[in-house]
Amino acid sequence: MLRENISRNIIYPDKVPDYFEISIVPPDAVDSCWEDCSRHLKRATIRSHGRWTLENLRQKIYNNQQHLWICYEPEPFHMIGCATTSFIDYPNTRMLSIEFLGGENMESWVWEGIEKMEDWAKDNGCIGIEAIGRAGFWHWLKEKGFDRSYTVFEKRFNYE
Repeated sequence: MLRENISRNIIYPDKVPDYFEISIVPPDAVDSCWEDCSRHLKRATIRSHGRWTLENLRQKIYNNQQHLWICYEPEPFHMIGCATTSFIDYPNTRMLSIEFLGGENMESWVWEGIEKMEDWAKDNGCIGIEAIGRAGFWHWLKEKGFDRSYTVFEKRFNYE
C-alpha cells in the first residue's frame, strides 16, 4: 500500500545509486509513510530543544508549510531516510530551508537529495538553499559549496 501510494505521487523521481529512490511526498500521501519517517526525524525534532515535536512537524507538512522528502528502496520497500524543507520568504528574496534531516547511510543519498531540492527550489523561485544544523554537518556542507554565513546563539531562561 505505501509503495503504491508513494509511486503514484512521485515528483522529481530518479534513482540514487541503483537501489534508492528520492521523492517529495504530497501532503495527502503523508499518512502512508509517516510511521517510517517519524522514526528517522525523531532525533532531529528532539534536538530542536522543544521548538518542534513530531506532531507539530506532521501538521506543518499536512498544511504544506513543510515539504517531506523521502529516500527509499522500492523492492522490497524500505525507508532509508527523510528530510523536510520549507520556503522562507524574506523581504527581498526566497530561499528553500532544509529544516530536518535523518536516516541511515546518509552519505550515500543525502547529496542526491539536496540536488533534487536545488532543482525544486529553482522551479519555485528560490535563489538558494539554507540550513540550520548541528556543527557536525559543516564538514559535509563546506565540501559541496555551502558557505557558513552565521552562527546561531541561544540562551534559555530558567523560569523555575
